[in-house]
Amino acid sequence: MKVRTKLLVSLLALIVFMGTVYYGISYLYSKNLFSQYVQESQKDYAKQLANYYKKNESWAGIENYINKKLLGEKQKSSSEWVRDIKIYDAHDHLLVSTNVPNRSVEGKVQTDQYPILYEGTQVGVVEITGTTPIGLLMAEQQVFRTISFGTLTGIICTSMIALLLGAWLTKIFTRPLGTILQGIQRVKEGDLQTQLKLDTQDEFGEVANSFDLMTQKLYKTEQARTHLVADVAHELRTPLTIIQGQLELIQQGIKPAEPSTLLPIQDEVARLTRLVQDLHQLSLAEVGKLPLEKKTVSLRQLLEQITSMYQFEAEERKIQLRFETELEDVSTFVQIDPNRITQVIVNLLSNAFTYTPEEGEIIVTLEKSLAGGLLMRVMDTGSGIDAEHLPHLFDRFYRADTNRSRQEGGTGLGLAIAKEFVEAHGGTITVASKKGKGTCFTIHIPIGG
Repeated sequence: MKVRTKLLVSLLALIVFMGTVYYGISYLYSKNLFSQYVQESQKDYAKQLANYYKKNESWAGIENYINKKLLGEKQKSSSEWVRDIKIYDAHDHLLVSTNVPNRSVEGKVQTDQYPILYEGTQVGVVEITGTTPIGLLMAEQQVFRTISFGTLTGIICTSMIALLLGAWLTKIFTRPLGTILQGIQRVKEGDLQTQLKLDTQDEFGEVANSFDLMTQKLYKTEQARTHLVADVAHELRTPLTIIQGQLELIQQGIKPAEPSTLLPIQDEVARLTRLVQDLHQLSLAEVGKLPLEKKTVSLRQLLEQITSMYQFEAEERKIQLRFETELEDVSTFVQIDPNRITQVIVNLLSNAFTYTPEEGEIIVTLEKSLAGGLLMRVMDTGSGIDAEHLPHLFDRFYRADTNRSRQEGGTGLGLAIAKEFVEAHGGTITVASKKGKGTCFTIHIPIGG
């Protein structure tokens, strides 16, 4: 049963229940009113008998009083109901029993006893057997029929209105649920880019927002998995072919199993190992599961250490490498994973050394950002990058220089990994370059890391 149908059935059940309760309360109240009306008329006899006892201080002559005064009052309609009156004294002895002749009033026969009180003391009991007039019973039945008809009519009319109004309201209230179910069905069919984008500020809206976040993560995870499979299949093909070819030559005796022959195979295995490690780190970063061991670190000290490590290589290549900053050490402390950030800077420096010719310059700078945080720049005076390559520079395995082979240029994942590592810290990395003039990578790291 659909939720909409359940709501309508529940609404109708509530209306029927409330109508039944109303009918029951009205019935009992009306019945009690009729009963009280009859009882009050009979209690009046007990009051008159108490006045008689008060006046005479005994029950002497009571039978004559009853016949003449009580039952003889033909104008009093209540006396016409009485068929028998019995009076008992304080010791429960029968004093008088009066049968009213020629009383054949149709109706419900009922016997009731009422105490006779004098100065707070019970001096007797009057037992009255009477017949509720058929007219009064018919009036009571008519009232009950009216209550029943009104209640039933109210239930029917209210139910019809509730059905129409409930159908309209439940259609509005359950519309977001229908959208959510459609989204779930699309995800079930494989569309992980499904977005509900509900604007309702209620529980449906919260579910929809959680659903959108879930599908975004699922899509991102699936894309990472697909890319990983495709990249592994593409990038492993060449080194595996080389390894297989070398081993076949050794097996066929064309090449001897000597260190010089096995060295290319070892190089390819090392490159495969590095490729697998890079792909693993990149995949973790893309799905937001890259482990970060954040510490409070001085970026100035970190960059000084990195550039000092590359000074020897710079001297060998006859390249001028220097670190520049005007910031005091105390103002450069941030919360970062120093190993990940070091890997980013090392990758950028390695690329800079690759493309910067002799007598060129590589400059690493650190400064305050106008938007808050710190800016690190790695600039070189190398060959530069064509503008058409810049939008794709951080893609997996993308190469601006198609003349460089995998053996010469690493795995092709360095910049993609650098981008993911920086974004994992809440930062950004951008590149600006001009062909023949050089390249500048800018990294923004927020103070909080």
